[in-house]
Amino acid sequence: MEPDYKSYSLDELYDVKENIDADLYPERFQSLAKEIKSRESKIDIPVETGTNEENDSEGSVILRILAGITALYFGWCVINAFVSGSISGRSGYEYFADSQPTMFGIWVIIHCVFFFLITWWIFNKSSSKRST
Repeated sequence: MEPDYKSYSLDELYDVKENIDADLYPERFQSLAKEIKSRESKIDIPVETGTNEENDSEGSVILRILAGITALYFGWCVINAFVSGSISGRSGYEYFADSQPTMFGIWVIIHCVFFFLITWWIFNKSSSKRST
């Protein structure tokens, strides 16, 4: 007499699959595998749960903290540029607002772009975490 796998719960089917002798009962094993596949296709089973989400969350927090520190640096550079009239460029070269206004403006814009992109990314990540 063949067991009626349709009346089993999915947990019971998994238990049977772990304990069945597939060599001794190949027809039953095929029927069992077919029923499990049918049930799994009807529901969305998460592949991984819990642990990776927690690790992802910790990594995300650390990344946002580092991004926040970087954003503060770029913001400070822009504020300092307007207060002092100079901004550091590549290789530590100083650009002055009065003697090199074009390069000064370019470097201020570059710093502002980085500041706003990083800030946007931090808050965009924060709001998407809250909505999920």
